[in-house]
Amino acid sequence: MDKLKEYWRKPAVKNLVFLAFLAVAYFTDFPKWINVQVRSVTLSQPDITPANERKQVFVSDAELLNAQGESVRLSAYKGQPMLVNFWASWCVPCLAEFPSLEELETELGDQVAFLYVTNENQEAFDQFLADRPERSSFYRQLTRMPAPFEHQAIPATFLLNADGEVVYSKFGAAKWSSEETVAEIKRLLELP
Repeated sequence: MDKLKEYWRKPAVKNLVFLAFLAVAYFTDFPKWINVQVRSVTLSQPDITPANERKQVFVSDAELLNAQGESVRLSAYKGQPMLVNFWASWCVPCLAEFPSLEELETELGDQVAFLYVTNENQEAFDQFLADRPERSSFYRQLTRMPAPFEHQAIPATFLLNADGEVVYSKFGAAKWSSEETVAEIKRLLELP
């Protein structure tokens, strides 16, 4: 033990440990991972859009590119409830809320179409997808989205009923998989 204390007192050892810490902080995703973990603990519940303020979305035929490189039109989901989440691979709150969105997607199954949409370039999109085992719900935005989807910050999430009306919206990260939120979503979308 004394030898260890004597070794630690050397300035070169302290400097090497400090440089190693800086290297881990600068050259790895460890700080981002820590930030995601902290953010995921502080997620809030999404807000319900009152019925008199709901906006119709399917006025545009926005084009998306799926993970397989195929073009998909937003109108292909007309008549089906949808959750549209706008995100970016560098956005820590976006990454923090993905686990709760994936839990919600598992809970609702095929009753709701989930679209995770980014406007990042193809290289960033492909790099993000390389680390994801399940990629079917991820899309890259190719054309302008309808006006009701306009947002100034990400993550931005919109839940649409089968009539194409925005019934839930949240700007910022949210805990989408809480029992209360899942029950409210099922009620609003008239799901079993």
